[in-house]
Amino acid sequence: MSAAKHPLLLQAKRLVLARSPPRIEPEPQEGNTEYKLKLVNIQPERFQHLITQMSWRLAEGGGECVYQIGVADDGAVLGLSPLELDASLHTLATMAEAVGAQITVLHQRPSYDASGHVAEVHLRRVPEEQHFIDVRALFLGDSAAGKSTLIAVLGSGVLEKEAGAARLNLFRHNHEILTGRTSTLNTEVLGFNGHGEVVNYQSDGDVATVAEVCDRANKLLHLRDSPGHSKYNKTTMRALSDPQLDYVFIAVAANMGFSARAKEHLTLAVALQRHVIVVVTKLDTCTKERLKETLREVLSAVKSPSCERVPMLMKNKEDVISVSQDIVSNNILPIVLTSAVTGKGLDLLKTMLNLLPVDLRHRNQQRAAQPVCFRVEDTFQLPETGTVVAGQMVQGVVRVGDELLIGPNSEDDFDSVVVKDIHRNRTPVRAAQAGEMASFAIDYKQARRGQVLVPVTADLPAICLSFRAELILTQPGLLEDGTQVIVYVQNVRQHAVIQDLSPPALEVGQSATATFVLQSRAEVIEAGARVVFQNERVKGIGTVVCESVAETEGTQSPDESLELELEM
Repeated sequence: MSAAKHPLLLQAKRLVLARSPPRIEPEPQEGNTEYKLKLVNIQPERFQHLITQMSWRLAEGGGECVYQIGVADDGAVLGLSPLELDASLHTLATMAEAVGAQITVLHQRPSYDASGHVAEVHLRRVPEEQHFIDVRALFLGDSAAGKSTLIAVLGSGVLEKEAGAARLNLFRHNHEILTGRTSTLNTEVLGFNGHGEVVNYQSDGDVATVAEVCDRANKLLHLRDSPGHSKYNKTTMRALSDPQLDYVFIAVAANMGFSARAKEHLTLAVALQRHVIVVVTKLDTCTKERLKETLREVLSAVKSPSCERVPMLMKNKEDVISVSQDIVSNNILPIVLTSAVTGKGLDLLKTMLNLLPVDLRHRNQQRAAQPVCFRVEDTFQLPETGTVVAGQMVQGVVRVGDELLIGPNSEDDFDSVVVKDIHRNRTPVRAAQAGEMASFAIDYKQARRGQVLVPVTADLPAICLSFRAELILTQPGLLEDGTQVIVYVQNVRQHAVIQDLSPPALEVGQSATATFVLQSRAEVIEAGARVVFQNERVKGIGTVVCESVAETEGTQSPDESLELELEM
């Protein structure tokens, strides 16, 4: 008999539990988690204080918070009787109604000594001037890892009945349909109501339009599919360098293992300080032995020095609830097992998507009161509308009819434009504010990716042909002065030359500073922005420490082959 199962040890454990109930972490002073031992017989003055406290917790979570009922402030899990728990939940529901929040009881469980019960409750309230809570997730992984199929099944609610059928609704180009290979950044919108229910489809199989999803939902998940083939690596790197990303999902096919491509994506995502989740797909295609081998490979990569995260396999709803509350503040990396054919694990994944909090590091609410800055990430022409620019609101608020400046243009200057229309998630809106993705209709044929929209009355932002950055290599290779790379910073993607590298030669794992000299045109680049750079031999990341003012004379233009490469 093993020592761990000795009767005397089990009896001692029961005595410890009976005398001193186990504790969880004490209640955090900041954040969106609140502990309440009980909410019974609340007096009016106390009730008003509790309402104010709830509003503060909701603001801390960007519109969402979690209450632990039956837990003391010091983390002691005491539990409540059934009558006290019901009364406390009724009081909590009354508080939520007073602040305009919707309430969902996630889970009820007995306390450790089984003398009472504890409840975990989720509350959601859409912040003022927002239509819904936005969370942005990027799916990375090797080609044939099942990213497109998984996203399509989540959005439609229809399982994969025939190989490659589900992903057809996600593809945008004919060659993607013919080859089954993603080449662009495609996005599926997944909506949840206040009770955590998916609103993309009804129980009868009726699939809602994007406009209907936006109307029904108070939380939207933007699931962005990215190419897995190395041929489209530039597109993938552009998506990963997006400063507005909340989460990165690494898709790993159970029958293929954790590939070198997936390891590269994991390393880059962690180096860029993204919150990472691993989704193991295609459970229906592999044996238990192969699944165990794949999980061993995943765990080895997650625990490696280049990642150093704490892996947690999601086995049930309780695991998902616990991890969703801690993923932003701790180095936890959840692992979810799924199959788009059998549907296994999809409910757990949906629960996680519903509970994932907004990463408020780049959602500073004070930015809405600052001067407008809109970064153009894509442009296109519509027959009846004209030029449309799509991108992200970095700060400020833009309304229909606002006059703004767009630039820099070919002469390193800014031009005046008027915002004729605004769309979010293919739905017309009257305004867009800081932290949101939007599309503006403007009369301006020279619009291009990399430009910014700023107010007419504000000082023009500085434009630069070079910037200095602190950097580190993430892949074996040698970096030195004169090295040519493709650089991704904010909404800019350009060919650049490394100069003034200090120390003069850099190998993987070493840090240094260097000047990136843009070879095509001047851009608006801010200090503190994250940088991703690569060529055929080297890859790395960095942070802009300062920018240099543009010098228009002597500006080099890339050759035709480089222009073709940048547009791939």
